[in-house]
Amino acid sequence: MVRALLLCKLPIHSWRHGNCTIVGERWQPRGDSKVSTMLEFVDGWVPERRDILVERFGIDLDWTVNALSDGRKRRVQLLLAFARPSEVLLLDEVTTDLDVLARETLLQWLREESEQRGVTVLFSTHIFDGLEEWGTHMTYVQDGKIGCNAELGAVSEVKELRAKGCLTPLYTFVEAMVTRDSQMQRAAGRKSTRCSMPVGMVVN
Repeated sequence: MVRALLLCKLPIHSWRHGNCTIVGERWQPRGDSKVSTMLEFVDGWVPERRDILVERFGIDLDWTVNALSDGRKRRVQLLLAFARPSEVLLLDEVTTDLDVLARETLLQWLREESEQRGVTVLFSTHIFDGLEEWGTHMTYVQDGKIGCNAELGAVSEVKELRAKGCLTPLYTFVEAMVTRDSQMQRAAGRKSTRCSMPVGMVVN
């Protein structure tokens, strides 16, 4: 079982390639289709998985999708993505617009997919709450190069912060890395307006 943090931005939307399902930025569907109608266009979805997802995420299959709030649209997007089993999930900022309960439901679902089905999940996010225990590995990517690739529990800086009583060791570590890289870019004469960077997590 692997859950790794990817520190990079994934410029993706939503699509599927083979056994890999990719869910990206905010979903803005058009038309007045119901959720049940949209599911008909998803090949290979499993009724049992649909029912579990509908129950857990509090989805009504009779919802008219384009009339939903952003939070409900996101939950429907996840239903459409997860109703068909995958071996790899590449998720970029999918907790955007989710409330606390929906976010925890998503993280629990992904953990179960990882531990019970061996699914690999790449999870990119700005929100670090609860991820110290959720992830197992972390990868930091800057300018196309891997700056850090290790088991999360073995990252010495995170361990040191935790030992010092830091309440947010992962967030503090990521903030330090992003700040360092931004300063290096400016020192090298490269324009940088970055003040934060997404983090992702892989679950296997």
